[in-house]
Amino acid sequence: MPAKIDKVIVTNFSALATKYSKDGLSKIEQAVSALIEGDKKRGLNSQYIGLDDATAMKKLGAAPVQSVANRKQHKLAIDSIYQALGPDYILLLGSVDVIPHQDMQNPMFSPDFAGDPDRYAFGDLPYACSQPYSRRPQEFIGPTRVVGRIPDLTGSSDPAYLLKLLRTATSYKQSAPDTYHAYFGITAEVWKSSTRQSLERIFGNADKMNVVPPKKDSWAKPLLARKTLFVNCHGNANTPYFSGQSVKNKNHYPDALRASFVDGKITAGTLVAVECCYGGQLYDPKFAAGQPGVCNIYLGNQAYGFFASTTIAYGPSSGNGQADLICQYFLRNVLAGASLGRAALEARQKFARESSMGNPVNLKTLAQFNLYGDPSCVPVQTVDPKGQPPKTPAKGVTWSMVDRVERATRRRSLFLEGSAISATRPTSRETKQPLSRSIKTLLQNKAREFGVIAEATKSFVVRFPRRIKGMPKALIGEKLVPSGYHVLLGRDKIAAKARRPKTKKNGKPTERPAFTRIVALVAKEVDGKVVSVTRVYSKSKHSAPRAKNALS
Repeated sequence: MPAKIDKVIVTNFSALATKYSKDGLSKIEQAVSALIEGDKKRGLNSQYIGLDDATAMKKLGAAPVQSVANRKQHKLAIDSIYQALGPDYILLLGSVDVIPHQDMQNPMFSPDFAGDPDRYAFGDLPYACSQPYSRRPQEFIGPTRVVGRIPDLTGSSDPAYLLKLLRTATSYKQSAPDTYHAYFGITAEVWKSSTRQSLERIFGNADKMNVVPPKKDSWAKPLLARKTLFVNCHGNANTPYFSGQSVKNKNHYPDALRASFVDGKITAGTLVAVECCYGGQLYDPKFAAGQPGVCNIYLGNQAYGFFASTTIAYGPSSGNGQADLICQYFLRNVLAGASLGRAALEARQKFARESSMGNPVNLKTLAQFNLYGDPSCVPVQTVDPKGQPPKTPAKGVTWSMVDRVERATRRRSLFLEGSAISATRPTSRETKQPLSRSIKTLLQNKAREFGVIAEATKSFVVRFPRRIKGMPKALIGEKLVPSGYHVLLGRDKIAAKARRPKTKKNGKPTERPAFTRIVALVAKEVDGKVVSVTRVYSKSKHSAPRAKNALS
């Protein structure tokens, strides 16, 4: 009987050949072979599969991918590989022009100004789920698989960057927990309360929280050299930097972290969790004057893992929610000794289990955060208080067998957990039914109270799974269970008063244009009445022309 495949490395050979030619593809195959040998030394049996390789896919009873742009074919191919081999790890090799992100419909999308402009929440979540192909994120709230991606540079014709990332995955080394508990935290000033809470929950303190402003992106090398980075700032599409935001002047967005500044100053093995909008967007550097994004720069400097969002992300200014929580869960799992891939899966499951999946903001959050890095990488060495491994093999048993048995137990539990979430957690669907007068009035009043100029509203009806056997009717009675959510999207009145930037005679601005962030008021409806309203903000900034009031 052939040995179980612990890890599959999947890619699209034709896409790589198109980008890098046959010579480049050959170099990549050699680097993957070295990774497979490195995995073997760590007790992992790995297999390299081309999703477009008709012969290899036929052996697995799967249809090959015929078009690089066809997302459905990629989802079906990866599902078939998982069913055939049951690997503990799935590594996607290549950027979005090799294996595309799935384009899940964004429930928060609104074409109105200060609405959420993302039509899709791009991500790898569906590859981590057993549910069949769909573009509805509601179908993927219960992930069951460990998935991560090693991306090359989108649009590149030089394989050197991807080869470097493969060498990092091949030669990674574990470090003591204390190494990763010495962190570097960056926050926009407007979110320092929320960030402090996140850092305390992850590391037990907020001593290394750096607030922008008054600080700015001129960080000392010792800070940048720390092996864990947590960022709660603003980000924009196709932009190689993150920005802070002032409390007194909400239109002041100084640079907080620039890709060009940190390049060459990062310690090998760094772990990164980023709450910023577009923090994990794999854009083509040509859209930023040739400058790759922060994500690509950290990975190119031998960071082991980067956990971030592809699109606009949300969170509260105080307390924790959405992006705060899923990033917290990821880092806490890695620091506890999990592999990067398991940490991401457990973070997704915990978020789906403990956050309402009827809330469209939470649905988007789950869909948009992705892991970049080898999912089988275990950065933190686990030892007992005396510095010894927690388990030792019995006589005649190898370490790899001990690990394989332990891992199989965890994978079964995680599969069952994801399946249970899918079967038992309510989700929601958008409805075009007009707001009731009472709910409309309440949202208008809340908008005035919070100083929000309303731009658009969206309503959602909560859908419940079949009743769970043995659950008392009182637990799912109409007077206790959310029946809907209503979202008002708008912008701060203060930011809306921003002046246009001064210009020189040649018409070029002397400063960056004024921006505003999206404000979302999320009302939870129970038994026809709103029981709570939550205010969350986008972790991005947008230009601010005049706009009409959506509730007028």
